Amino acid sequence: MNPLLIYIDQKDIRSTFEKVVNERPKEWSDGFIEYYTNQAFGKMQGYHGFDGVVQVLQERKNVELEIFNLLEINKQKIDNSQYNIETCKEEIRKILDII
Repeated sequence: MNPLLIYIDQKDIRSTFEKVVNERPKEWSDGFIEYYTNQAFGKMQGYHGFDGVVQVLQERKNVELEIFNLLEINKQKIDNSQYNIETCKEEIRKILDII
């Protein structure tokens, strides 16, 4: 097997989450915030509200990138901080074309 991992990155977790919160119904963000701050890690850290979710998401990203860097497989990272789905798809196509 020759696995390929493609990691879609967002540089600024806070801005990304703010964007998503503004695009979706309040019920969605309330549920998301409650879920992430009331699970084991968020609860253990005492994280609450919007800022708490941003902290949880940042910690999660840190772990993901640590694992990404440790993996000795074919892997690529795509920066989607501009929220451009077409550019992101094109980057994925380019990666898939070279393997």
